[in-house]
Amino acid sequence: MDPSSRRPGHRRRRGTSHLRRLPIAALCQLLRASVVPPGENGCGSPRRSGSCSDAYRDRVTGIDASATVLRHAHSRAGRAQFRLHDLERPLDFAADASFDGIVCALVIGHLTNRRQLLAEMRRVLRPAGWLVISTTHPTADWRHFGGSYYDDSWVDLPHGPGALHFQRMTVETFLGELLDAGFLLEKLVEPRPRAELRTVDEAAYTRLTERPSFLAARLRSGD
Repeated sequence: MDPSSRRPGHRRRRGTSHLRRLPIAALCQLLRASVVPPGENGCGSPRRSGSCSDAYRDRVTGIDASATVLRHAHSRAGRAQFRLHDLERPLDFAADASFDGIVCALVIGHLTNRRQLLAEMRRVLRPAGWLVISTTHPTADWRHFGGSYYDDSWVDLPHGPGALHFQRMTVETFLGELLDAGFLLEKLVEPRPRAELRTVDEAAYTRLTERPSFLAARLRSGD
């Protein structure tokens, strides 16, 4: 699952390749501060699976519910292990305290049982293990769908022949569920575009520096 190019504010236009790199760059920034190899939940596109995992592909386990996505990810990071798994289900293939870290990129808002997944991720993390997690910025969803910022309804965003189904959430909800699961917040990032985007698409650069599109955080297990 890689909705990074298909959520509010992510229409395909000149300069959107830089926008699609924003969540990847943020994850890599947070990942570099964590010195051990991760597991990747919702490993998504080959770009994401490869870009943050190059240094330790031999010890990465990627998880996604799409066999097609896993095949593409494997083509980019073939030495990593990949597992077909629905994140709505418990991580029953993983033992307690079996992972040093987890990357969960642009997935959490699509799940109906987020608290179960967060509890499972904390279970499989070793003591002081880390979680790097991202979502679209709640204000981006608010701008796109309108209504109340605090609306937590499930919405559908048309895409191709189908639609992306996800739940709107506030920053308070996003962080509150992580803290309630026992994680400790280390850093919160609202990614901004690189300066070179200005020369490619000045309007997109201005828009992305004024309006946040993504939210990423690094946390530690409270154990």
